[in-house]
Amino acid sequence: MVEMMMTRPSSKGPSNKHKQLARLLQTAIEHRRKIPRMINLDLWSLQVQKLCEGLNQPKAEARVYRVIKFLNQMYSEYGIHSEQLYIPTVESVRSLREKFGRIEDAMARQRTIHTDFKLLEKIERVKVMRSKRG
Repeated sequence: MVEMMMTRPSSKGPSNKHKQLARLLQTAIEHRRKIPRMINLDLWSLQVQKLCEGLNQPKAEARVYRVIKFLNQMYSEYGIHSEQLYIPTVESVRSLREKFGRIEDAMARQRTIHTDFKLLEKIERVKVMRSKRG
């Protein structure tokens, strides 16, 4: 009799990177609202791991880190609303996973606004220097 052994896929738990990203996300969200102490950071770490695996890129953790840092900065500066920039509302890892692309779009818009502002400042400085010469 031949026995067939079924193998389970290896389920690696979340790494320390994923746990750190989950904690950083918690900090970012706490700028907007109070998070109950009953959240399970282990589950959040697993969700962050799924997000990174879903991105299917070698540097997925770095990409997620940049998005969470952006949220942390924007939420600490603007809180719930920004009149200058639309920032998707994230209140959990699940909503981060769902809105990840929209947050990256907001990051791109913010960089464009910042670049345009710097360009306008440079143009204004050139105008001032020219007016002083002539």
